[in-house]
Amino acid sequence: MNQDLWNVDRFDEFLNDRCRLLAIAMNEFLDEFISPGEREEEDDERQILETIEADESQTLEFKSSLRWDIVEGHVNKVLERMVTKSIAGLANAEGGILLIGVGDKKNILGLDYDYAVLNKSHGERDSFEQQVLTVVGRDLGQSVLAFVSVTFHLIDGKDICRVAVERSDHPVYLTDEGKTSLYVRLGNKTEPLLVDQAVSYVGSHWKQ
Repeated sequence: MNQDLWNVDRFDEFLNDRCRLLAIAMNEFLDEFISPGEREEEDDERQILETIEADESQTLEFKSSLRWDIVEGHVNKVLERMVTKSIAGLANAEGGILLIGVGDKKNILGLDYDYAVLNKSHGERDSFEQQVLTVVGRDLGQSVLAFVSVTFHLIDGKDICRVAVERSDHPVYLTDEGKTSLYVRLGNKTEPLLVDQAVSYVGSHWKQ
């Protein structure tokens, strides 16, 4: 509708503008055929990819798997405790996100190996979620489950597990072979605190 372009000398500009408007109209027309569910899936995938692109931090950590040792090529239940340590560290700090199925170099590994060694009587995702919640309750106590939520996201054809951890309203201790430890997320690391450090941290972090 720009009449300034209705001039032979500006014909090229007229064509470019017309193509731009046609492209906008075509995209708007095609958007009508995308269901709200598909749009939500695209937004969800974009959000997860943006999270993966970020560096590990005070509130973000990546784990390659829940129990399958990718390097050794077998089940290693020690890895489950690494996951619960991370969840404890986040809960004892400011909360955050743990992504399972993503390597340290942000490579998307997926959960297929973990799925293969789980009892899948309730389906792959449900069985995986149940295993996560089971080890959290076992290592950190059932009360911590109130601060943990598990969702799954399909990225590049591979499932990623997103564990969202809220800041806990009480100290979360990890029990490992009778030994109790307080883990805290410090920067991009999850570290155990010495007894005197733990006492000081609990006193300052959970002030009444």
